[in-house]
Amino acid sequence: MPLITKKALAIALLLMALTAAAATYYFYVVQAPPQPTEQPQETAGEKDVLIIDDARKYAFFGWYKASNMPFQAWAIFGRTVEWAISPIEPDRARLLLIYNPSGDGSVRYDPDALAIYNWLSVQEYKVYVLPYSEMGKKGPSYYAQYDLVLYWTREKGDIHNVLAADVPLITVCAAHTSDMGIGTGVETSLRPRRVFYVVNNVHPPTNFLPLDRLEMGFETWANTAEASGDGIVLVKAEVRSAYPRLRMLVEEQVAIQENGSATISMVIKVPESPLAEQLREAFGIPATVPPGQEMPIPEWATSKEVLEVPKGVVLEGMNETETKLPIRELFHQGIVMEHQVILNISVQVLSSNIIPFSKENATEIKVLAFAAQLARPVYGTDSWLIKLGPRDENGTLTLVDFMATKLSLLQLMLRAWPGEQVFEYRSYFNLTLPPKSELTDPDGLEKYGWFVYLGGGSKVEAYVRASRGSFLIEEEWFITEYEIELSPSNITQAFYSYKKLDAMYLIKREVAGTASLGTARPLSARSVGWRDLEYRFSKTWSYTLSRPWTIDSGATVTIRVTPSLTLSGYVGWRFHWDWFRSYLEWFKAWMRIQPSFRVEVSLDATVDIQRSESWRLLSTGVPFSFWIDIIPVRVYLKLSVWAGVEFHAHGEIHVNAWVRLTGWLKAGVRWQRGQGWRRIWEHGVSASRGISFSGEVKLSIDPYARGRLSFLFYNVAGPFVELKPYIGIDILPPLPEYELPGAWYIDFYLKVVAGVTFAGWLKRLLGLSDYERTLALLSVAHWSGTW
Repeated sequence: MPLITKKALAIALLLMALTAAAATYYFYVVQAPPQPTEQPQETAGEKDVLIIDDARKYAFFGWYKASNMPFQAWAIFGRTVEWAISPIEPDRARLLLIYNPSGDGSVRYDPDALAIYNWLSVQEYKVYVLPYSEMGKKGPSYYAQYDLVLYWTREKGDIHNVLAADVPLITVCAAHTSDMGIGTGVETSLRPRRVFYVVNNVHPPTNFLPLDRLEMGFETWANTAEASGDGIVLVKAEVRSAYPRLRMLVEEQVAIQENGSATISMVIKVPESPLAEQLREAFGIPATVPPGQEMPIPEWATSKEVLEVPKGVVLEGMNETETKLPIRELFHQGIVMEHQVILNISVQVLSSNIIPFSKENATEIKVLAFAAQLARPVYGTDSWLIKLGPRDENGTLTLVDFMATKLSLLQLMLRAWPGEQVFEYRSYFNLTLPPKSELTDPDGLEKYGWFVYLGGGSKVEAYVRASRGSFLIEEEWFITEYEIELSPSNITQAFYSYKKLDAMYLIKREVAGTASLGTARPLSARSVGWRDLEYRFSKTWSYTLSRPWTIDSGATVTIRVTPSLTLSGYVGWRFHWDWFRSYLEWFKAWMRIQPSFRVEVSLDATVDIQRSESWRLLSTGVPFSFWIDIIPVRVYLKLSVWAGVEFHAHGEIHVNAWVRLTGWLKAGVRWQRGQGWRRIWEHGVSASRGISFSGEVKLSIDPYARGRLSFLFYNVAGPFVELKPYIGIDILPPLPEYELPGAWYIDFYLKVVAGVTFAGWLKRLLGLSDYERTLALLSVAHWSGTW
């Protein structure tokens, strides 16, 4: 997109939005009357300016002084009227305007109602008028002939017949909001204002505006109410409680050394909120840490499992109840990847500390890092060049994927908590040049600016401020729970050049001549050469569960299931350190999941039986955390196990049979310099069995176990894989008259299902159901024999 300044960008975007909203409107100009005689008033309560009931098409519109209303408010008014009469076209709509009579009683002596009348008439609406003192004389049938009623006076009139007529209503009287079921009926403020706040842009009256501060062209009087009941607040005059906001502030100081390396100091601040609590939980920080205490980020964090066994199921044992995670390394990995992918800066994290409960009632994280090469000399000159952002197609697409992933996970995080949340993120990347250095074109740097409106009220923007000795990239994110409206191709285009810039600076000759290139570096820096980092982990869960079942007095069946799960993983990268050419060579992360099910059935029967039954045997979950950038991603690995049996037996039979299925799946990603992202995907399956029986019998029995492994982000939604091994056992009695021995057959089938599952309050609230798809139905093994 063109490079423009922050101020010009903001003005242009606002004007484009408002001009588009009012493109079909023609404004009747009326002379503004003298300043109102009203005195400013304030009472307790929320200061809501625009409240709607979307179902019944009711609205409270606080900009009552239409004779002196800025064009921004006129644009919102026009959208509100269109929303109220939809789907009727303006030239077919019949509108009733109720006003406060004075003088000879006509509408021309009410300047605010006159402004509304003239504006609607120019837009080709058919407008009829009624003094509010006459309202009590009109019944519901009178109001029912209109498509919209506009009540344009702060004086309270009786609107019960209007409500009984079931006709859309727009009022500027705060007292009416109680009768309409959208507010408390109290006028909470009355005074001139210039600044308002759009807090909901999902509905038509404000869907052309971003969720942000809305500054009018000039100060105008407005009254406010407090929403309640069915009221939906679209615009507020004050935002003390517009949303529960989750905030994060990042201050990053980057000091370039004379040889082009850089020291980096980051401070991350999260005010007390569910986000701060989640951050402490991810690091395994206990709540007993004293306020103000600073400590290194723990190297390991322990996750405790939650094990649920239904009544009637016997748990014979389990091997472990806790899991250790390399939480510090995972956090450092997030910082390294964010700098590499977005800024194209290769960094090494030297240390990281946390203050879980600061004196300002926030969680603070402090990080020290080092970049072996951030600026490079322009040979033959005294200039140095800084290049931020990816420089090839593969790197750019990787940045786009990274940003899209981060946005998606942020929205899942917001939806993990009940109620409506927004995420506000602000970062300051302040880069300081070496002593006696100057930027060659600071004004040119200030032309860089990026703005991405994602839809649903979400936006991302960044801009540059520069002086001779430093420049600052200020970044703001405002993310809501509403779906992002940009298509994948538009997201690619929007972030294609995000935070990509070139900055050149000059060092005076005497400084450049005294600096020995490649010698100035922190004592804690790594030596030149390859730096490999690897972390491997492995854990096995194993439970043995059984469920006996007696059928009448003729049969006893016991299903015994031993589910085991081995989870192993790998995180590693290879980095080349050189004082003038440092880079990440490759990064790799994968997880290997190896579930194993042993299904055993014991049956003793002496009568004809044909039955089937199933049970849930186990549900267990283990929380994990990793980082995308510095955003904690909380995931829950959940294992659920069911067992069942279907059988048909005739005669006397004693059977013991078991089958074990072992499968494995290895999945992950790899980033290779010059090749980009590649997926890691391998899998395999094996089976074994055993059987013994006696008696005179004809038997068909099909025991099974079903295990589902879910990977839920923030315990809200995520992918799952389900393995369902079926064991088909058929036993035929011998036939002596034909000299045929008895025969037995065992067939082992495996059904693999994958999909998306939902959990938590979101599932309960929206009634979401799982989406699943059968990936495979395999015949794994076949055995047979005689007896």
